[in-house]
Amino acid sequence: MTNQSCNHILLVEPDGFHSNPQTMETNTYQSENPDDLNPIRKAALEEHIEFRNKILSAGISVTIAKGSPDTPDDIFAGNCYSTHQDGTAFIYSMMAPNRRLEKKPHLTGLIGSMYENVVDLSEYEDKGIFLEGTSSMIMDRVNKVLYSSLSARTNEDMVKKWADQMGYEPVIFHSTNHLGKSVYHTDLIIYIGTDVAGVVSGCIDDEFVKPVLNKLEKTHDVVQFSKDQLIQMVGNSLEVRNMHDEKCLIMSDTAFEALNDKQLSTLQKYFDDRIIHTNMKTIEKYGGGSARCQILELF
Repeated sequence: MTNQSCNHILLVEPDGFHSNPQTMETNTYQSENPDDLNPIRKAALEEHIEFRNKILSAGISVTIAKGSPDTPDDIFAGNCYSTHQDGTAFIYSMMAPNRRLEKKPHLTGLIGSMYENVVDLSEYEDKGIFLEGTSSMIMDRVNKVLYSSLSARTNEDMVKKWADQMGYEPVIFHSTNHLGKSVYHTDLIIYIGTDVAGVVSGCIDDEFVKPVLNKLEKTHDVVQFSKDQLIQMVGNSLEVRNMHDEKCLIMSDTAFEALNDKQLSTLQKYFDDRIIHTNMKTIEKYGGGSARCQILELF
């Protein structure tokens, strides 16, 4: 049986975290680095440790990999790789040169030891064609539907190629953030659980809102979020199962505090008290990503 969510994840412990000048043009959620990087690196590490400890205490299996000083974004482990229940894993094409360096031998080796069919798309980097993993593509693994918002870091032909290879139906759309720019990653907009999905419908361009919602509503109870809530990282959440096979929803404190009463009530109907959230303000401010970006699902 295909599962929508996994019960084992990988996190990367940051060693050189800071805002990334190579991604700032597309990721408008990052703030400029301070002159002294040590305080934000210390704070990011503390946030990471709190995050993983809270996940572990919820009964979720976690593998920890060490980050590197030369890769400021390697905390966002869900961008470079994806894994699948059929034994396939993908290594993705990353836009920023220093993000390509995240594909370290110890990580690619770990993936290779766990999955029998590893597909490496890195060759497309030299062609300027990018697809950044589960941040570019939100997978409804049970119903084989793939949601993808196009941007400089998500190429339409690559999405279609991936969908064809894995037997998914692609639902492709455009979205716009509060500054009028393309939302750089789809995982800021949509998450899909077993029974419920969240979507920042307020940032999806008008002509695509109805098709996206209609598709999601065929299979899920859908919680909609506003464009203002996009900045609060409400869409950057992920369902994971614990050792008791209970479904948990992982997000940041910022996202949790941005939920209105109706949205929270709907999510609690499916997750009860298993909405896991921690402080990620430093990671969000200087990394421009949140909870979901940090998680590599190990199916």
